[in-house]
Amino acid sequence: MRIAVIKPPPHPGTIRMERLISVEPLELEYLYSALKEYHPLIIDCSRTRKNPLKQVASFQPDLIVITAYITHLEWVLCFSEKMKGAEHQPIIFVGGPHAEVCPEHFFSAHIDAVFFAGQLTALNKSIERLELGQPYHDIPGVATASGAQFQRCEGLTNPDLKVPAPERIFFNPNPGKYFYLQYKRCAAVKTALGCPGCCSFCFCRHMNGGRYSPRQIEDVITEIESLDADSILFVGDNFLVNPSRLLAFADLVHERGIEKNFIAYGTAAFVVNHPDVVLALKNAGLNALIIGFEFIDDDELKSVRKGATVADNIRAAAILDQLGLDLVALFIISPRYSHDHFRRLARFIRQNPIYAATFSTETLLPGAENFSSPDPFDNHDSIIKNSWRYDLLRLHEKPKHMSAPLFYCWLYYLYLMPYLSPKKALRLARNFSFSGAIIAFTKAAFTGIEYLLKLLFWH
Repeated sequence: MRIAVIKPPPHPGTIRMERLISVEPLELEYLYSALKEYHPLIIDCSRTRKNPLKQVASFQPDLIVITAYITHLEWVLCFSEKMKGAEHQPIIFVGGPHAEVCPEHFFSAHIDAVFFAGQLTALNKSIERLELGQPYHDIPGVATASGAQFQRCEGLTNPDLKVPAPERIFFNPNPGKYFYLQYKRCAAVKTALGCPGCCSFCFCRHMNGGRYSPRQIEDVITEIESLDADSILFVGDNFLVNPSRLLAFADLVHERGIEKNFIAYGTAAFVVNHPDVVLALKNAGLNALIIGFEFIDDDELKSVRKGATVADNIRAAAILDQLGLDLVALFIISPRYSHDHFRRLARFIRQNPIYAATFSTETLLPGAENFSSPDPFDNHDSIIKNSWRYDLLRLHEKPKHMSAPLFYCWLYYLYLMPYLSPKKALRLARNFSFSGAIIAFTKAAFTGIEYLLKLLFWH
C-alpha cells in the first residue's frame, strides 16, 4: 500500500514565532515510525513551498494520512475535496490534535475516517483491515463515514504510550534547524499525554479523553539517551506533576551520565510547593521552565481555575531566579484591558525576574470548556472559514478601550520589554552571548514587524 503523510501548510495570515522557536515535527516522526514498513511519503508543508497537490499526484498514494491543528481545518477540507475530485481517488484519513477533541469538524463527504483517540494504534489497525479488504468502522477511536453521517466507535481506547519511539527523520539530518530561544540543537520528547490541570480555557486538557497518562520514566530516559541533541524540550503539557516521578527522573539522568539542557512546562504552584524537587531537576540539567502565569489579578486567575495566585507567580519567579533557571512566562491578554491594565502588566514584568514571556490574545478555542461563552465564530461553518484565525495572537472581538492597532502595538511593546531593560538585557547577553543577544533582539523585532503587517492585511 502506498501511503502519503501530510502536515498542512500554515495560512499566509497565520502569525508564527519560527524565528525564535523552531520545534521538530514530532507528529510526522511518530507517524513515520508507525508506518515505516510502508515506506510512506512524508510531506511537511510547514517547511516547504512545494505544492502538495503535485507531490501527491506524482506519488499516486492509495491512502493519505493528514495530521492537523485547528488552524489547518479549512485547508484539510479543501484539499480532501480536490483529492476526491482527481482521477486517482485515495482514501483519506485525518488525525492530529484538533481531530482528537473536535472530530466532527472534519466530518465531510471527502474524508473517509477521522481518528480521535489512541490515534496511532487505531491507524495501524485500520490499515491492517484495509489491506485485508475488511471494514474498520468498529475500531475504537475511529469515526467513519456511514452514508451522509459519520459513525463514531467510542469503545475503550488505551493511550499511545507503547508505540515505537519516533525515528528522527527530520531532526537527525539537520539538528541545527531546531531550537528554543537560545537553546540550540533542541529535540522534542513527549513525556505524557493529556494534562491533569483544570483550566477552563485550555484545549489540551481535553486531549487523550481528558485523562493524564504519563510515560514510564525509564522509557523517556532511554529515548533521551538515543538523541544527538544538546537540548531537550519536553512537549507534554505539564512535566511538573508527580514529585517522586521527577526525582526518579533526576536520579536516572545522573546514573546514566546524561548531560543535556532540559526545557519543560510546569506550574507556579508546583515550584512554590516543591522547590527541593525543582533544585534536583536543575542539578540534573533542567535549564528553563515554561509557566502559564496568565493574569496579574487573582480574580482573573480564579475565574479560569488556574490553581495559582498572583503571589504564587511572583514567588515562583523569585525561586527560579535564585536557582539560576530561565523562566518563560505565558500571559493571556483580554480585549477588555485598558491602557492602565497594560501599564500594570508591563510594570509586573519589569519588577519580577521575567526574562522571556509570550502574550496570547484571549481565544475561546472550540473544544475548550469556556467555548460555551459568546464567540463570534460559534457555529460550524464559521469555525471552518475562520479556522486560520485561531493562532492565539489575534483579536476575536473588538477591544473595549482602544483601537485594534493600538492593542496590537501594546502586545509588540510587551514582547520587546525584556530587551529594553538593562538588567534583563545583560542576563540575555549571558545566555545568548553578546552577539547572540543582538541577533535575538533583531529576530524579535522583525517578528513583531511581520506580526503587525500580517494583522494589517489579515485582520
